Amino acid sequence: MRIVDIGVSLPAQKETLSDLVKFNPKWDEAAILSKTGIEERYIATTETAYSLALSAGREVMARNSDARPAGVILVTQSTEIQIPTTACRLHHDLGLSKDAFAFDVNQGCSGFIYGLLLAHSLLNTTVRESAIVICSDTYTKHISKTDRTCRPIFSDGATATLIERTETSGILGSIFTTDGSGAPNLCLVKSTGPGEDLQLRMEGAKVFVFTMSAVPAAVRALSKNASVNLEDIDKFVFHQASRLVLDNLQSSLNIPNDKMVRHLSSVGNTVSSSIPLALSAQFARGEIQPNMKVLCMGFGVGYSLAGCIIQT
Repeated sequence: MRIVDIGVSLPAQKETLSDLVKFNPKWDEAAILSKTGIEERYIATTETAYSLALSAGREVMARNSDARPAGVILVTQSTEIQIPTTACRLHHDLGLSKDAFAFDVNQGCSGFIYGLLLAHSLLNTTVRESAIVICSDTYTKHISKTDRTCRPIFSDGATATLIERTETSGILGSIFTTDGSGAPNLCLVKSTGPGEDLQLRMEGAKVFVFTMSAVPAAVRALSKNASVNLEDIDKFVFHQASRLVLDNLQSSLNIPNDKMVRHLSSVGNTVSSSIPLALSAQFARGEIQPNMKVLCMGFGVGYSLAGCIIQT
């Protein structure tokens, strides 16, 4: 498996941390920035998860006009409708063939890895050449501007990752873990105030404890199962949760600065799109080259964790 290209679609409206502090004058801007590392985020107003997904898909298709994807997987927790499957609408609007697969995956921060490994498996078992994994979420539609826990972190956006089957696997190893007891700590609940019927609620301290317990252990287990020493990993691309999370993971795993990928200051936490957004930036700058080992790991809402090591 090889990642061919990544299309990106971000909403037109940006919201800075300074904007939020002006709206909430009691907030300490410096303290929030020191924890989140996020200066600005994207807010979907007229855009929907579907429109962003379609835009990202069209972008990657336009740049790869010879590609004939055998399927589309949509990773989202922000669908506007449940019936029909949103991926079927994308299949039609992207002009894919009628023998292509199309389905949705309801996953959050670990969703890109789920989608990537599902597409990898389907291409191998059906002997098809390529597929698109689209991640799209609009969490901010469920977050008040006065929510100090969630609003400075979460951002909206979509990515479309075109992958192709190769003679060699490209996936050196993978890992999944789930702890459903943590599901209530990051979820949609009925709103108690005006505005949206549902609002996002996060117990930040509990999610952080889960992250620092589960992620380093999963990284070490993945390294062992794949027979790849951590010292031989060229890039670590974690879910871009916050500066606090990335700093602590880097310290816990003793990752050198030049191997630790950070891409959240100007885009925020885009849920399932955070890893492919970071990968896209790395590819664009030439930071990821052929024949490198890249460890990717998503974790959070669920609690769900998924990771893999990619040989580029």
